[in-house]
Amino acid sequence: MNGSFNGVQNRITINESGQSHLPDSPMARDITPDSIYPQGTASCSNCPPPTPNDPDGQTVILSYQWTLNGTQIQSGPSTMLDCQHTAGCGIGTLAMRVAACDPDGCSYSPYSNPTQVIPNPPSMEMSQNAIFVMLAIAIPLAVVAIIYMGTYLLSMPHLRPILNDELFQILATAVVLLSIVALNVTIDEYVVSAVGSAGGLPSAPSNITGAMDLAMQNLRGLEQNATQLLSGLGKTNSLLGAEASRSIFCNMKGVGFTLTNCSPLNAFRGSLVPPSIATAAALADIYAQMALLSLARQASFSMIIPLGLLLRCFKLSRNAGNTLIAIGFGFYTAYPIAIVATNSMFHGNPPPAVPVINMMDGKECDPQETSIPKAQRFITDRAWDFTDFAMVWQTAYFILVRVLLCSILSLIITLGFIRVFAKLIGSELDVSSLARIS
Repeated sequence: MNGSFNGVQNRITINESGQSHLPDSPMARDITPDSIYPQGTASCSNCPPPTPNDPDGQTVILSYQWTLNGTQIQSGPSTMLDCQHTAGCGIGTLAMRVAACDPDGCSYSPYSNPTQVIPNPPSMEMSQNAIFVMLAIAIPLAVVAIIYMGTYLLSMPHLRPILNDELFQILATAVVLLSIVALNVTIDEYVVSAVGSAGGLPSAPSNITGAMDLAMQNLRGLEQNATQLLSGLGKTNSLLGAEASRSIFCNMKGVGFTLTNCSPLNAFRGSLVPPSIATAAALADIYAQMALLSLARQASFSMIIPLGLLLRCFKLSRNAGNTLIAIGFGFYTAYPIAIVATNSMFHGNPPPAVPVINMMDGKECDPQETSIPKAQRFITDRAWDFTDFAMVWQTAYFILVRVLLCSILSLIITLGFIRVFAKLIGSELDVSSLARIS
């Protein structure tokens, strides 16, 4: 049963000792700062709040529930959230509420003001990875320098021309490094300014710091649309089943029979299976693209490109190093640009709307309807709903073109860029065979 206490809705439980109440709702608290990076921390301001009164005189324990985009990621006595070391914490909107719990249950405060977890700016990401890149150049340079000095101590002048060639390749590798860093920074700055110009704004949104962030934002928009579409299909299928199962039992002179005027609705449920499967595949494709972007962001300049630079400095491993550099740079720079381009250039501005699947909302089949024409009309009207051209076209376009086809195009563009870039820095890479693209 429900009750009211001091104007706050509380749940009342009945136990063997009688009636018991939950504690009063705790006071709301805000969190600071207004925005943090993924490796930052947020904390509750003016915590803990005053301990709420418990009508039953029981001990009240306060805890703090942290959510990211509405999903709980931490709950406990801590008034701080360390995003870097909290599972599930990433780019998005943080909120927090205070829970006051006694042995009978918990009452909650309203949610705090939101705090945004924003991506690291490119300069910060580059500075964090700078040590790996510098070591990739410094290690082979130190090795060649030590061997070069050894040729004088051991009187081996015939090795110096070889070492001179290796030193030249190290310098060429440093030029490659400077080129890809300069190109990446230039592209990010251009993309950010282009976003602001396209939206008629003096600058891009504060959480967009480059092509990688913009591509991830586009994929999150597609993810949201695909999730809503799949949810609508599932809800419609459930409502169809519920309406199709409605019937009326009659008894006439001891003979019972059932009228099932609504059972023809089951015929429409089969038509929902293919789009549901296709939408689930599209959603899985979006998650795969997001995983590739995350992997490229985390590993390109921290592992793949530094390892490639290290291997490129030596003759025996030069081709392997060029390949790693091209792959790392391609997926860090070309892949997000391809995602942004295919999502904005091919669909118009704005792109076609994603339909809301709600053909059965508010539509109830009457199993007691005795008029055959009226019963048939209800089924016929639902048939028109399910075959509406605009809905079918928009659904097919979103699943097949905006998600599946564009993801394939993005990958093909990226692989083509990797092949050209690898050849530019001195390596032949057959990516078509690697990707099974003929």
